[in-house]
Amino acid sequence: MALSGCSASPGGLPDVALPSLAGDKSQSLAACPAPKCLTAYLAPWCPHCRDATSDILALKEYLGRNGVPLRVVIGQDKRPA
Repeated sequence: MALSGCSASPGGLPDVALPSLAGDKSQSLAACPAPKCLTAYLAPWCPHCRDATSDILALKEYLGRNGVPLRVVIGQDKRPA
């Protein structure tokens, strides 16, 4: 798991378009949903990422109550060879 902060100001995350979970549209990493947000990168094959699921959901709720969105990016479904 990795975390990165982003901001709507220049120098934030790169403009990489990723498919949404629904697959109906792409989401841009550079398009922050708020002036400040946090992005968590997870891999489904990673046991630490799976173990941290409840913590990430609790963090998402906590940050959301404080006006900071938490975006979750799910990576490859298999460990790289």
